[in-house]
Amino acid sequence: MPLDETTWRAHAGDWIAVQGGDIVASGETYYQTLTAMGEAGIPDPEDCDFVAWVPEDDRAKFERWHTRVRAAHLEFRRRLRG
Repeated sequence: MPLDETTWRAHAGDWIAVQGGDIVASGETYYQTLTAMGEAGIPDPEDCDFVAWVPEDDRAKFERWHTRVRAAHLEFRRRLRG
């Protein structure tokens, strides 16, 4: 399912894995999400755009969250590769 504000809010309090702009896995914990990714044929989180926790706070803004998560993931990848 495509990641947009509606699907994002539906996953509040869960971890989601996003690949190509679509939510490909989710779970209550990070490890449940990794397991769901494996079941979906995505064995490595590096193959995703990002894996992140969705805040439960109704005041959270989707665009701000999305921007921060993508930036954090890019920085993580940069540091991982040295």
